[in-house]
Amino acid sequence: MTALPAAKTRTALPVMLIGQLVFACGLAVEEPWISFLGITLFIGTHALGNALRGGLPDRPAPPVLPERPARQTAPNATRRPRPPALPVPSSGRPRRPAAWTGSLGGSACLNAPVLLRPIVPLDAGARSDGWFGGDACLPESTDWPLIDGKPALFLAQIDCSRLPKTLWNGAGPRDGWLLFFRSQSRPARPLILHTASKGEPRQPPAPPPLPGPPMREDLLEKITGRPSSPPRWPVELISAASGQAAGCAAPGQPATRLTPDPDTLPLSDPRLQPFDWPSAMILIEVILTELDWQRRVVSTLAGPEAEQARLCAFLDTVGSAAETVGALKSALESARDEGLPFDDRLRGLILEGLGRLRIDSGLASGQAEADPDLQPLLDHDQIRRDWVRWLDRYALRLYSERPDALPATQRTLFETLWSWRAHHECAGLGGTAPDGLAPPSGADTPPVPIIALPSSALMGWQFGDRGTIAAFLDASALAQGDFSGTFGEVLT
Repeated sequence: MTALPAAKTRTALPVMLIGQLVFACGLAVEEPWISFLGITLFIGTHALGNALRGGLPDRPAPPVLPERPARQTAPNATRRPRPPALPVPSSGRPRRPAAWTGSLGGSACLNAPVLLRPIVPLDAGARSDGWFGGDACLPESTDWPLIDGKPALFLAQIDCSRLPKTLWNGAGPRDGWLLFFRSQSRPARPLILHTASKGEPRQPPAPPPLPGPPMREDLLEKITGRPSSPPRWPVELISAASGQAAGCAAPGQPATRLTPDPDTLPLSDPRLQPFDWPSAMILIEVILTELDWQRRVVSTLAGPEAEQARLCAFLDTVGSAAETVGALKSALESARDEGLPFDDRLRGLILEGLGRLRIDSGLASGQAEADPDLQPLLDHDQIRRDWVRWLDRYALRLYSERPDALPATQRTLFETLWSWRAHHECAGLGGTAPDGLAPPSGADTPPVPIIALPSSALMGWQFGDRGTIAAFLDASALAQGDFSGTFGEVLT
């Protein structure tokens, strides 16, 4: 077969680079559809370039089916300082803090002397020093704070009466409550309120977006009718020294790897199997979502090569599996609506039926053999990882609301996982400001780190590229208990 002109081959490279750029931009702005467009452009051009270089072979190499890309930041990206937040003091009109200059780059660890650690395991009778996530408790006279005209996202609330006397060199309030918020805009910017009383649980005036990484679809909301928003998780104040002795990591410090990692466990492990109707339906939705994702990605590569037997066979296999799983979903929904209890026998039937389905894993791994490499559907890496992630979120919601609602089998796994996260996702109070941080203009005292809150798999929130959101305040303002000049952003 005659090769096509080399000029056409060279045009593939710049288009591939454009695809990479679009993909990186999608990650930077946290828009999954842009990332999907970029990876589709890159893979499609790569496959086209291979065809142009050597013509269409008699038996073409199968296209590579990408896994869902991990979040990353474009290389050599520079952060420009953002204008400070518009804090809303507990009384009076919003006041703009003094302008500040400098970069928040440098060390993400603020050497905080005090840590806020999530409490695991949960004990309903134990007293906490505050909480992460959930609803904010605001007095009736205090409006929900706005940043850039949008409701701020609530992150944490701390009981000031539990703060150590030496924190912030003795400055700041020791009564009332501190509430920590962030902006909806990116990069995230902090805001702190101090209230004299706790108040009643309050939700924002308008539903804000989840402060986490983008998702294809919120399966928890689809199944349960409630979004997978961060749960209310009680926290305790501990000294950094005692935290280090217990294995806690400072804010922003990389975590060690948990062993065994739930992502490496097979679905045959009883701890990773569905245990009630919602968890069973989530597993079904995970499989359908992944099959649809694979079908859409591979279909974008089926241009003039759509007649290839391997590619068509793969699409047929995926379509057949999706049809079978869809029929199983309908049957399960009918059984659930009729009041059939979810028991061990039903779980066994579901897993047995799903275990019989197989799809061609050769395309996903880049193998070039013509014969399909059929793999059990439940052994598919992306399906297993997505299932563990959504089971984690669902189990965490049950546990945070009522610990005994989570079966003991699942608790043996997830309490270990959540305890490990709690030790590596502590917030820090106080410490030293990072290098390069300049005090607000006109201030004659250095800024004081109030709180540094890292991205958290436990809470389901992420700041920038898995960074730490930090809030600072001028020392003189802190001494007066005035948090209206809080400023800061995400440390990387």
